[in-house]
Amino acid sequence: MHPRGSPRLCMYDWECTTIHIPQRDLVELLSYIMRPDVGENEIHHYHKLYYDTFELTHPGAFDWAEFLEGCLYALHDYQIDRLAQQLALHKVITRVDIERVFKTSRRLLGFLQKQVAAV
Repeated sequence: MHPRGSPRLCMYDWECTTIHIPQRDLVELLSYIMRPDVGENEIHHYHKLYYDTFELTHPGAFDWAEFLEGCLYALHDYQIDRLAQQLALHKVITRVDIERVFKTSRRLLGFLQKQVAAV
């Protein structure tokens, strides 16, 4: 259920998947499904949910600080490797969502930078 009340469908396209650290999937997904004005509590909730779920199947793979650092580095990589290309392509083929996705990724970046600095 969407926080604003009505159910919403979110489809994630896996055609361009790559081999990467587990956090890459998380930061890319959150960039697409969240809005640029998302609150820090919600961002933290989804990072913690992913971490806790990953910990169930891979106990001790990394601690919380390492997980957050991985998210930060994965997000930098995602912005350079994928988003930069999509923003350039947007100048030729309009993508109605890509500017929002980029802004959301910048919001996530600010959150992760603060979290990594704090741990």
